Amino acid sequence: NIPTVWLLEGLVYYLQSSDVVDMMKKIGDLSAKGSAVFHDSITASYVAAGIAPGGAPFVSGSDDYGKLWREHAGFNRSFVRDFNTIRVDR
Repeated sequence: NIPTVWLLEGLVYYLQSSDVVDMMKKIGDLSAKGSAVFHDSITASYVAAGIAPGGAPFVSGSDDYGKLWREHAGFNRSFVRDFNTIRVDR
């Protein structure tokens, strides 16, 4: 019954789409109300482009992770930060 914070950094885009869904379902089953999930992600177009940082190709991506978390894990709120909107003033 205690809320949990899940940090899935550098993971989601290296899993098959079916494994992502399975992981979301398991996290949803294990999470109490008020839990949160943080992860970096890529869009489906990045996967289609064959981008492979350091030689490790991205395996899956989505254009609507909020919908996936809602449908498969019961997380009803999402926030997406588009890195194109971030500016650093050095």
